[in-house]
Amino acid sequence: MPISLGIRLGGTAQPRQLQQSIAQLQRLGTRRLQVELLIEPDSSGLPIISPPSLQEWARIKPLLRERQLLITLSFTGHTDAPQNLWGQWLHSRRGQWFAQYTAELVAFLREQKDLKLERVVVANHFDNISSYSYQPEWIQLITQVRATVAARVTYAANSLEANRFPAWAACDEIGINYVNTETDNQKVLAQERNAQIRSLAEKYQKPVYLAQANLIGPNKLSKLKNRLRFYKDQPLSGLCLNHIQPHTVLQDTTRLWQLDDATLQYLHHYMHP
Repeated sequence: MPISLGIRLGGTAQPRQLQQSIAQLQRLGTRRLQVELLIEPDSSGLPIISPPSLQEWARIKPLLRERQLLITLSFTGHTDAPQNLWGQWLHSRRGQWFAQYTAELVAFLREQKDLKLERVVVANHFDNISSYSYQPEWIQLITQVRATVAARVTYAANSLEANRFPAWAACDEIGINYVNTETDNQKVLAQERNAQIRSLAEKYQKPVYLAQANLIGPNKLSKLKNRLRFYKDQPLSGLCLNHIQPHTVLQDTTRLWQLDDATLQYLHHYMHP
């Protein structure tokens, strides 16, 4: 199963983040990196790729090309301003909103043909507008992105709300973000959640891509095992372990996101049984 690490653009300390990501990639023996670019509202409330994300992308892109990394591009809703981005006016302006978002993605992706692009996640953390009432718009967006890139195209849904997304049939994969919870019985939770995800994969005949495993904080090995439980009969097309954010880099990176030896050993065994 292909495994990648992630980096989220849109903050500070990006050179350090990227170097840490590459060091972790080398430890894992993989060349895959998932890059998240933040989506935010412009002055009129329409979605754009955030200028800080674009600036940081311009800085790191030469290194990605030099290292010939296999890249997943993921477009992530800016969690600091969700009400502005998903305002109540969206329903009445849905055509304009999706047209603007599609134009942003297509224009950006057309400039990335010199990279080894493996996958595009057209939206991540967009759960507030993933309802069935937007099915035609999501299908049209996915179709236009697929016509732009020679890569897999998918959406990343919150693992608790994956059933709400209306356009899995148009995607190449069922993309899932795992949400950390405080429940005591993680095994039971994983069994229930993974069964729902597996049923979606079977319904649409699509592989599952774990776009964010969210192995943050303590007990990473236990969390990883529960993320991967019950998928033996439903192969995964890939797994992004963590996305690295500026506020985590500026703190204790070993405690927050860096993978310990036991987790790395388990991953090596999982990748090479």
